[in-house]
Amino acid sequence: PFERAWGYLRPELAWRETRYSLDGARDDSPSRGQSIASLDAGLYFDRPLTLFGSALRQTLEPRIYYLKVPNREQSDLPVFDTQELTFSFAQLFRPNRFTGADRQMDADQATLALTTRLVDDGAGNELARLSVGQVRYFDDQQVQLPGVPPTDFNGSDYAAELDLGLSERWRFVFSQHYDPNRDRTDLSAVRVQHRFGERGVANLSYRFRRDLLEQVDASTAFPLNDRLRLVARWNYSLLDERTLEALAGLEWGDCCYSLRVLGRHYVRNVQGDTANALFVELELKGLGSLGRRSEDFLRQAILGYR
Repeated sequence: PFERAWGYLRPELAWRETRYSLDGARDDSPSRGQSIASLDAGLYFDRPLTLFGSALRQTLEPRIYYLKVPNREQSDLPVFDTQELTFSFAQLFRPNRFTGADRQMDADQATLALTTRLVDDGAGNELARLSVGQVRYFDDQQVQLPGVPPTDFNGSDYAAELDLGLSERWRFVFSQHYDPNRDRTDLSAVRVQHRFGERGVANLSYRFRRDLLEQVDASTAFPLNDRLRLVARWNYSLLDERTLEALAGLEWGDCCYSLRVLGRHYVRNVQGDTANALFVELELKGLGSLGRRSEDFLRQAILGYR
């Protein structure tokens, strides 16, 4: 890598080799070897800015990412653990749009992206960030999962993200994906987060993904006193007009141990069947815990839980 304060140039060359040993297949040892070449380059500009009496710094960060992966026939390979990743702004800069080992995308494409930030010139913390980008395809995408035809789009969705730190307590995040090939919005997501006290947090979000989901999600960890805290979450599908998950409980803790009691109602399978669960956990800090472990589950269910 070539790194400077004003920019960077990161060339990368890789070889990906995947081999299988199968029982009962027509070809019991299929394999795939593939070269992956990329070039990631970016520039950094900034200027001082005064806004509402505050000394800020605004940045402008253009970025280009070129990816070249030759097409290899992969229809003879099994699909064990591979799915297509959900498209996002981060996906613009990945060398593969599939998870797992069973598919490696072919590519002759370039990502063009632009990010601008507002930074507190004194404290150095980021107050706002806006990013937008798109992948431009120079060739059709031949490698797909079984049953999915090749795509011949000239470009991907436009992906945009806005992150506003309205204050130390408030944060607003907005994501938008616009498909220029079909002239429609494929994804919209809005989230507002408020922090209060030492450990209090509340989240409210809305998510829309075309032909897949439309949901509202509210969650909180609300301190009732120094030791007792209420935790809750409600996730509702506007598309299905039903609750996907409802969670409520209490946690009590001090320096030596914590006690959590949680009730949960959730959809447990793709058929839409629901179930109820009760979590009871006694955690002896520094030693271990008894009961159903719930702290990691709460970190996933309540953004900002700690």
